[in-house]
Amino acid sequence: MSTKSNVGAVWINESKLLLYSKSNPNERFGIESWEPNFTSLINKYIIFEGHTVFCDVQQSNGSDVQSHSHAYRSVLRAAIQEHGSEDEDDKKLIALYELIWSFCEVLFIEHLPGGCVLPYLIELMQWHFPQPLETLNDILTFEEPMDHPKFWDCVMSLLFQGHIQEASALIKITPDGNELNSFLDKMPLLQNFSGHSLSEFKLSWSMWQENCKQSLESTHFVLDQSSDIMEILCGNLDTFIKYKDLAQTWYHLMTSYLLYSMPTVTVVTLHHHARDMMGVYKDYLTPLDEILFSAMEFDAHAVLTQCISQFRNSWWLAAHLADILHRANQLDDTELQYGCSLREYSLLQYASELIFCEDLWNVGMDYYMECKKFGKAYLELAIPKIPLDSQNKALQVWSACQKHGLSEIGASICRVMSSMAKQCDNLGLALIWSLQAKDLVSVTSIAEKILDNYIENWWILKLRLP
Repeated sequence: MSTKSNVGAVWINESKLLLYSKSNPNERFGIESWEPNFTSLINKYIIFEGHTVFCDVQQSNGSDVQSHSHAYRSVLRAAIQEHGSEDEDDKKLIALYELIWSFCEVLFIEHLPGGCVLPYLIELMQWHFPQPLETLNDILTFEEPMDHPKFWDCVMSLLFQGHIQEASALIKITPDGNELNSFLDKMPLLQNFSGHSLSEFKLSWSMWQENCKQSLESTHFVLDQSSDIMEILCGNLDTFIKYKDLAQTWYHLMTSYLLYSMPTVTVVTLHHHARDMMGVYKDYLTPLDEILFSAMEFDAHAVLTQCISQFRNSWWLAAHLADILHRANQLDDTELQYGCSLREYSLLQYASELIFCEDLWNVGMDYYMECKKFGKAYLELAIPKIPLDSQNKALQVWSACQKHGLSEIGASICRVMSSMAKQCDNLGLALIWSLQAKDLVSVTSIAEKILDNYIENWWILKLRLP
């Protein structure tokens, strides 16, 4: 038996795995552990910018959830664009955050006209799969674009993503270009039908696609790829499956298929189509796919628990997504086995990640204070463990305690700092901290000692006078 196949693992906590022998559970190989990486610029960016949005959400008391969700998504996209080149692994992780957030935003938060979800899904696919446009730019550098080895793959990919004009520009130079473009140019697009009723669009669409089907039956195309393009315009599922490798994922293929078969699909029925397409990729499914499918089933609780399981060493996504879904009335306050709601549990875990970081403890405090049941108790336990390694930091922690109404903990910090100052024989500083703590006994004791020192050394002071 190979060593790899004989290794089992169990979670000790969110950041530690115990490795053991499957054949002999008493044999331990050791513990694999890791801590959240808060040092990279891309992670610091989403932490600080996400905190700004989070505070805005709390101050607004949950109003305008849609714009706040957009703000979170903008933070993630900006992080990828501005800092993505610095750490490839973190960039991939945040790209997953953005994908999950975007799906949840569309399904749980967006106000969808008539419930039609496809235009939003198309925008998602175009953002997350930019390769077709990149390939198009490369093709256009060729003197004979059709000689490019990925010419037809690019055409199909552009059609799959709804880049109709770009696909038409390439199709134009093919032998069957005029015939194909006569249909592409007339293709009704839902986003272009503003001001018209959904019924008018459906009628226009059905007439257009019926013409496509008639042309497919009556026209002899020079190239097989041209026939495939007409099959795509007719919404032929087998042709989409034939090119499934271009789509890469079931949700991309589903979106592409619906664009040419059911462009007015509503968010309510989307999970039926998702299940069918997941079957096409059944050998390639990952935990991410389960998260997205749960979103399409409107199971916010499952989405969050799966996110917690998938991203064990970072609570950024679970915390902020739980809060925004709660504000959107998509996640209730039912207490779970944790003794609190899923929202509060996620916020507590995220705050606990931050509180002991050198430059993030004050951010963590704000998250704790939004946890009505256990936040204050967690904070009271956490603050005494924050290293007070400078006068300035101690003053900052004390000020934060005052801000959050934790006067007793603030007084405790003052007493600790006063004691440290006395040990260093800095009685003036010790007196200031004791005054902040409003500790009359300590103030009296230090004042008396200062006075005693003055009396003992008054003659030295007198000699120093001019």
